[in-house]
Amino acid sequence: MSVTKTLFVLALAAGTVLGGAPGGAEAAPANAAKAKITSAQARDIALKAHPGQILKEELEQEGGRLRYSFDISQGSGKPGEVSVDAMDGHVIEAPGAAR
Repeated sequence: MSVTKTLFVLALAAGTVLGGAPGGAEAAPANAAKAKITSAQARDIALKAHPGQILKEELEQEGGRLRYSFDISQGSGKPGEVSVDAMDGHVIEAPGAAR
């Protein structure tokens, strides 16, 4: 396992142990192993969909999907949320995208 993936798994585990979201909204380390794309790949995809600075990222199970979610700031104003499918890398949600 790469150093980046190991650190990501450890961060997810720490978040879960130290007060993860109720009802298991945050991904367990087992979910990180299920993801077909890496967090680095998901970051690149998210930044192409909504360029800026990533303020927060998480791997979560939501709506029956495993997804990476990113809060991305473009300067002033509220950060935009971008969600990337952890299985195939397509953008599920992004600011300005048709729903």
